[in-house]
Amino acid sequence: MLKNDRHVALVADLPHDRLLTETDGPFVKGDVGNMRPLDVAQTLASLARLLGLEEDELASRIQGNLNQLISA
Repeated sequence: MLKNDRHVALVADLPHDRLLTETDGPFVKGDVGNMRPLDVAQTLASLARLLGLEEDELASRIQGNLNQLISA
């Protein structure tokens, strides 16, 4: 999703407390083949760059978002 300018703009405008990550694997092609769940680190890195955040800060926010979602 982060390879399309329109989608990048959409993601950049999302509230950070609503972000979750996924790879859509194995149905999406990455730089070196089909994406797998372990490739979520690449997604996190790209998303952190886009949002101007450190990867560990974004990972912590996303984990918190997931915890909030599943505890509701």
